[in-house]
Amino acid sequence: MPAKTPFKIAVLDEELALLKMKLDLTRLLNEIDGAGRDYGTSLKEIRRLAVYWKDGYDGREHEAQLNIELPQFTRKSLVPSAIPLLFIHGWPGSFLEVRRILPMLVEESAEHPSFHVVAINLPAFGFSQAPSKKGFAISQYVETSHKLMLALGYKEYVTQGGDWGTFQIARFMASAYGPKHNKAWHTNCPLPTTPLAHPFKRPLLFMQHMVTRLSPAEKTGLEMMQWLAKEGQGYFKVQATQPQSLGYISIYWFSRPGPAASVRIYHEFAKAGTAMDGSGPPIKIPTGYSYFPKELVCTLISWFKAKHLVFESEHEADGHFAAYECPEALVGDLRSMFGKNEPAFSVVEAHSGFRE
Repeated sequence: MPAKTPFKIAVLDEELALLKMKLDLTRLLNEIDGAGRDYGTSLKEIRRLAVYWKDGYDGREHEAQLNIELPQFTRKSLVPSAIPLLFIHGWPGSFLEVRRILPMLVEESAEHPSFHVVAINLPAFGFSQAPSKKGFAISQYVETSHKLMLALGYKEYVTQGGDWGTFQIARFMASAYGPKHNKAWHTNCPLPTTPLAHPFKRPLLFMQHMVTRLSPAEKTGLEMMQWLAKEGQGYFKVQATQPQSLGYISIYWFSRPGPAASVRIYHEFAKAGTAMDGSGPPIKIPTGYSYFPKELVCTLISWFKAKHLVFESEHEADGHFAAYECPEALVGDLRSMFGKNEPAFSVVEAHSGFRE
């Protein structure tokens, strides 16, 4: 791996000027009467955001603030024995997803563990460079994430993430690099292997499902998943087949590799034929799940049982972007999972999370 060099956000003046010019020249579509959100974000909201982005948003102020809040390479705790934690974001995210949980994770206390936090910006996302060749799929993201931790001096670490950060990258890291390097992992976006699709692989769970009455929350979760499968998968299908088509409406306008690069992960994922469920290589390290009712994958909790599952927490609110929507709840779960007298306590040698 090349020598690590600190990076600071420094958007060129020409890029800022170009953005304002393009916003000035934007031609918005007409909107059908009474469309609501059936056709996507409302015209009124798009117009409001465009005006604010052009005239009200102080890019330089936020640039300076981010460089202060999120220093390269690691936001370290004052506790020398804090737990090295790799935070892995998803789409349409970036390292910014860690912003609300970071101050709490590095906080020192005798009551809960503290963490040294590495918030990776995945290749092709935001300010990270993008692969220049085809085939940079999940296994390459997994390898890159692991090598980052080694390069930063963390031979042992734990991981946390949601979206791509969990249901593919962190999960496969747990299998590939655990238990030697990756000592435990936690996700707020667990994916089950549904017994309905694989009744012969999980016959007892299939039979249990057939004879068990669903709770109101479980019914709501299944209904939401059915709606998502029917109405909410357009973004995935577009990006899996023609990832360039969303380029110039991407939120990653100032991305180093270009606004469209981040969505190529969908294309490579689809080409590789990786299953979008909980199946995959075996995991032999402590696992933690946090369940949020508005998560994209909201099914029966009984489906999520894993052999090395040591921590579960069910929440009554919020959803897919837990680090942003409910930072206190997510950090609370991590503190509980890696706290004293818990199965994942002190899984990283000499890094219990407490001052020693």
